[in-house]
Amino acid sequence: MDRNEKVNELIARAEKAGLRLQFDSGLVLVKRTESGDPDGQRAIIAELWRYLGEVRHLVEAHAIGERAKGLAGRPIWCEFGPGTLLGGGGGGALRISTSQEMRLAHEEEAHRSKIAITCDAKALLIILDEEGVDVASSSDGQQAPERPKTGFFERLARRG
Repeated sequence: MDRNEKVNELIARAEKAGLRLQFDSGLVLVKRTESGDPDGQRAIIAELWRYLGEVRHLVEAHAIGERAKGLAGRPIWCEFGPGTLLGGGGGGALRISTSQEMRLAHEEEAHRSKIAITCDAKALLIILDEEGVDVASSSDGQQAPERPKTGFFERLARRG
């Protein structure tokens, strides 16, 4: 069993013991439930500490994937320019749609073609409108209810 498999098994054991791992504002939180055995929980927490680097990576990746699911459909900017966030996965990988400039050998002009790719959260910006309070996460990690999106013509009318 390699280190990552061991950490995944350890996290599963922690959950069975009443411990919930959460990534919040750069911190790894271990939430204890009263129903768990305190001595058993303490032993698992000590074991989590021994694998803290891997635990942190997995918990952070899970949080990124979950948060990205709530931001699906939002505009993004990546190495290819503008695009759209399609969603996130449990491992922290994000799915985006963007366009890439392509040119065939016999063509003089390049044209842009839509592509869907997977990327790392560190490789893009997710763009929210100032009024996008609806996607702000509350301090307890719960997403606020989503407000209806403003249409193109409504935004245009406000500018005038």
